[in-house]
Amino acid sequence: MKRALLALAIAGCSGNPNGFCPADNTTDPGPGCSVPVATITIDGDKADWAAIPVRDCPLCAAGDVAQIRSVHTADGRIAFLLDTLGRPVVDANHSYVISLGPLREPSYWIDVLLQPGATPSTALNSLPFTGLPVEFAYGEAGIEVAFPIAALPHNGGVVAYADLEVFQQDMWALQQARSALVTACWDPAAPMCQPL
Repeated sequence: MKRALLALAIAGCSGNPNGFCPADNTTDPGPGCSVPVATITIDGDKADWAAIPVRDCPLCAAGDVAQIRSVHTADGRIAFLLDTLGRPVVDANHSYVISLGPLREPSYWIDVLLQPGATPSTALNSLPFTGLPVEFAYGEAGIEVAFPIAALPHNGGVVAYADLEVFQQDMWALQQARSALVTACWDPAAPMCQPL
């Protein structure tokens, strides 16, 4: 519920063309908000992301997702870089999760669990499902992940959260103190992607 309320707070629609876009989105080319369009190769190399601003996370611990960066790729994908503080944690008891939710109600969340060398596991509101194409790669200081926009049930954009998780007491649980967040509009004409 907390995520749903925050998503509404940062991604409303006022119809004001002189308003503001959510962080990491711009009105170029317009008419509404969108993340940059870029060519991204999902290979774990952050060089493709050099034009997307980096923000510091003073409260993050080693291995935490400090920031999520997002772009709309020219080949019809929404791509994310989960910037980690230092190297990503790579062992059987840790994973990273990216959660995708709509910019407006109704609230539903697609969670994608990422571990190196393993097929991503996906769940819709905690119910496992298969068939969502996910491409990802671990790198020296982050994890790249991309989804074909046509395969997502979201209209115009998503709110995405990412976290480091730890396996304990037979379940995955959040390990980091705060979630990284990004709002990623890919359709600047969508009503929910208009400036606030």
